[in-house]
Amino acid sequence: MDTQHRSEWDVVVEPSHGWWRIDLRELWHYRDLLVLMVKRDLLAVYKQTILGPLWQVVQPLLTSVVLAVIFGMLARMAPAEHPPVLFYLAAVVPWTFFANVVQRTSQTLVWNAALMTKVYFPRLIAPLATTLSTMVSFLVQFATFFVIALGYYFLGDAKWGVGPDILLLPLLIVIMTVLAFGVGVLVAALTTRFRDLGFLLGFGIQLLMYGSPVIFPLSLVPQGSTLRTVILINPMAGIIEGFRAALLGTPLDLGLLPYSTMAAVVMLLVGTMVFQRVQRLICGRDLMRATVIQAQGLSKRYRLGVTGRQTVASEFNAFVARTRGKADPRNAGAEGGDQRKGDQFWALRNVSFDVAQGEVLGLIGRNGAGKSTVLKLLSRITLPTSGSIHMKGRVSSLLEVGTGFHPELTGMENIYLNGAIMGMRRAEIDAKLDEIIAFSGIEHHIDTPIKRYSSGMKVRLGFAVAAHLEPDILVVDEVLAVGDAEFQKRCLGQMRSVADSGRTIIFVSHNMFSVQSLCTRAIWLDKGTVRTDGEVVSVVRDYLAECAAQTDHQQWTEADAPGTDEVRLMALRATSADAEGSFTTEAAITIELDLRNLTITDTDLNIQLHVHTDTDALAFVSDMTERIGTALWPLGANTVRCTIPAQLLNDGEYRITVLFQRKGNRHFLVQDALSIVVQEGPRQGAWFQKWQGTLRPALHWVR
Repeated sequence: MDTQHRSEWDVVVEPSHGWWRIDLRELWHYRDLLVLMVKRDLLAVYKQTILGPLWQVVQPLLTSVVLAVIFGMLARMAPAEHPPVLFYLAAVVPWTFFANVVQRTSQTLVWNAALMTKVYFPRLIAPLATTLSTMVSFLVQFATFFVIALGYYFLGDAKWGVGPDILLLPLLIVIMTVLAFGVGVLVAALTTRFRDLGFLLGFGIQLLMYGSPVIFPLSLVPQGSTLRTVILINPMAGIIEGFRAALLGTPLDLGLLPYSTMAAVVMLLVGTMVFQRVQRLICGRDLMRATVIQAQGLSKRYRLGVTGRQTVASEFNAFVARTRGKADPRNAGAEGGDQRKGDQFWALRNVSFDVAQGEVLGLIGRNGAGKSTVLKLLSRITLPTSGSIHMKGRVSSLLEVGTGFHPELTGMENIYLNGAIMGMRRAEIDAKLDEIIAFSGIEHHIDTPIKRYSSGMKVRLGFAVAAHLEPDILVVDEVLAVGDAEFQKRCLGQMRSVADSGRTIIFVSHNMFSVQSLCTRAIWLDKGTVRTDGEVVSVVRDYLAECAAQTDHQQWTEADAPGTDEVRLMALRATSADAEGSFTTEAAITIELDLRNLTITDTDLNIQLHVHTDTDALAFVSDMTERIGTALWPLGANTVRCTIPAQLLNDGEYRITVLFQRKGNRHFLVQDALSIVVQEGPRQGAWFQKWQGTLRPALHWVR
C-alpha cells in the first residue's frame, strides 16, 4: 500500500515486514502503564515479607560478606589495599543487577501470556518495566556501597582513593543496562519456543559469574593467556572492572569498554529484533481521528503443534520426522478438514468487511468459526498471514474482564493498572475514579488486596474499569457471559449506552438475544469464512435455523454417551400427545431421559431442563427436585420424564438443554440436546397472524 493511503489511517494491522521496528511514540503514549508496571513489580516482590525492601540491601551485602570471607580472606584473592567487603560489593552490585534483569526479563512473555493474549499494548513495555524496577533495587544497593565506604573512610581504614575514572559511572550504568535488557529480551523470545532455556538460565548465569572478575581481580589472570581471552569474551568483565576502577581506583584497561559497549548495542538490536519477531506485532499510527474499519482479504494460518512444543527433544523428533518425509509426531491422530492442510490450520480464509462509523457489528458462529481470531487481529494481539486491517481512531479491546489484575495489589491500585493496560491515561482514570468505584459496587473493599475478593467482586471491578473506556472503536468478546443476572443486566445497559453514544463496536457472543439487542448488523462466520453479512435479525434467524434443525431424539453408545464416571445420559426423546405425533401448541410434549447410574447410591442428583427460543431467549427452566423432591437413585438403567403442558409454548423453534447437578454444582451439561418446531394448533376468533411472545399459556378468563 502506498504511503499516502497509509497516512489516512490511525492503525494498520498487516503481516510483519522487516526484522526490526520500534514505535517510540507509541512507547511514550504508554508511559503511564510503564510506571504502574514498575510500581506493581516493586510492591509484589516484597509484599508480606518481614524485611520488605530491606532485602535489596541484605542480599548483596550477605553475598559480598561470604565472598570476602571465602575468596578474600581465606583464598587471599582480594587486593591487600582494599577491604574485601568493598572489593566484592563493588562487583556484586552490578552483577546482581545484570543477573536479575536477565532472569526476570527472560520470563516476561511467559508470565504475561494471559495478559498479552487479551489486550494490546507495546510488548516491550513488560521487559522495560522489569528492567526499571530492577534499576531501583540497583540504586538502593549502590547507595549502600557508598554508606559502607564512608564508614571505612571515617574509621581511618581507607587505603585507596578514587580518581577521574569515577566520571565513567553514568556510562557504565547505561552500558550495563542496555546489555542486560538486550540479553533478557533475547532469552525471553527464545524461551517461548525452547522452555528448556528457563531451566538452563540460572546455571548459565552462575557459570558466567565464576568466569567473570567478580570473585577475583582481572590482574591475577596472566596477560595473553587463553583463560584471560575467554574471560574477556564476556562483556560484563569490562563493566565490572570499570565499576571497581570508578569506585575503588583499581587500574582499568580502557580497551575493555569499547568492546563492552559494542556488545551491549549488538545484544540490544538482536534481542529486540528477535523479541518482535516472536510476539509478531505491528502497529501504525497517525493523527487523523475517524472511526472506520476496513478488513481486506484476512487470512490467518497456524502451524499445529508448534507453540505447544516445549523441549529440545520434541523439536528434534519433529525435525527427524520432517527429514524422513513423515508427519509431525505432535499432530498424530488429528483429523483433517477444509481448514486443515497437513500441519497447517487456517483459522480464517479471505475474510473482508467494512464497518461504518457508529455501527455496532455482531460476529456470530459456532465454536472454532474464527470469531475470536478476528477480534485478536483487530486488537493487534496477533497478525494476519495475509490481508490487512485499516482502522481510524483509538482502539480498545475487552476480551476478558479484569485482564492484568494483580492479586497482591488493592482494588484501587488495580483500577489504575488495569486502566493503563487498556490504554487509559492516568488523568482519565483520575477523572472517572469515583464513577468506576460506584459502578463496581464494592466501595467498602476498594483498599483491600483483590486476592481476598470473591470471583464476583473481581468481575464487577474489571467491568467497571472497562465500562468507562472511551475509545472510538471498542472490540468486545463474550463479556456479557459472566457474573450474576443483576451484573449481566448492568453490563448490557452499559453496552447499550456506549452503542447509543455513536462509537463503533465489534461484538462477539453466543447469546443471540444480546446480539440482537445491541447490534444493527451481523456477520455469520463458518469455518473461517464469511457465510452471511447483513441485517442482524435475518442473519441470526438463518444461523439459528441451521443450528436448530429439528432433533427430537438422540441416542448414544456406552463409549460416547455424555456424562461422568458416576452417571451417563444414554438417550433423550421428545414426544407429542398429538394423535399424529406432531408438535403443536395444543398438544402436551414429554421429554424422556434414559440414564445409566454407575456409582450414585444417594439422592444427590438433580436434573434441569433449559428451554430457549429461536432468538436464544430463555423461555423457562424446570427443576426436577423442586417439583418432585428427592429419592434414592438405583444403580443401572433409570428413566426420567418431564411433561410440558399443552397450550404453554408459542409456535416456533425451541432448543432444550439438559443440566445435571450434584452437590449443588454443575455435574455436566448437554447443550442444545433437543430441538423441536412447535406448529400452530386450531384457533378461534378473527386473529390468525403470529402471536407475539415466548410463551402462550391458556389463562382462565371470566366474563
